Amino acid sequence: MFIFPGVDGAIPTEFDWDLVKVGFAETIALPIGNSGWTIYNGFRNVAGDPIQEGSSIPTIEAAFELAGDVLRNYPIIPLNLNVPYELNDGETFEFWTCFLEPLLASREIEDIAVSRDAKGVVSFAFSHRDAAVTLRTGRVAEIAVDGVVVDSVRYIDQERLIDSLEQRLSELDAPVATPR
Repeated sequence: MFIFPGVDGAIPTEFDWDLVKVGFAETIALPIGNSGWTIYNGFRNVAGDPIQEGSSIPTIEAAFELAGDVLRNYPIIPLNLNVPYELNDGETFEFWTCFLEPLLASREIEDIAVSRDAKGVVSFAFSHRDAAVTLRTGRVAEIAVDGVVVDSVRYIDQERLIDSLEQRLSELDAPVATPR
């Protein structure tokens, strides 16, 4: 929120308020299905705005008032932490909101289990047509059905990944031919 010049992560014991800037972001928090997990998005303003007459933040008092408003009205995003039940990277937010959530909603899939391993790789697991489906993110995302990996796609190619997942779900929807 307050950006102190020339300081790497520590607040100096003495500083000049004329050099301090204020930076914040309008963040949002969304639930991931009914899993209990929350996903965050918003990037802080690392350049900041100066505290000076004639600017949007004319005084130190105005800066603290703005900080209070931001803390009351926007969720705080845990940065660079693997906080339980919270996801905070922009790629996963975009993947969830633009691709995975709409696909699962279109198939009325709400029970989604979310997990994250020690390396920060996130997995989404759910059931569809009595099959256990898992989508594991990471540099190379994996789609598994009943524990068997059925496809691997570079996670950065999210459209291809979701197309592959949609194909797998459609295969599960197809009636199984019975032998005569």
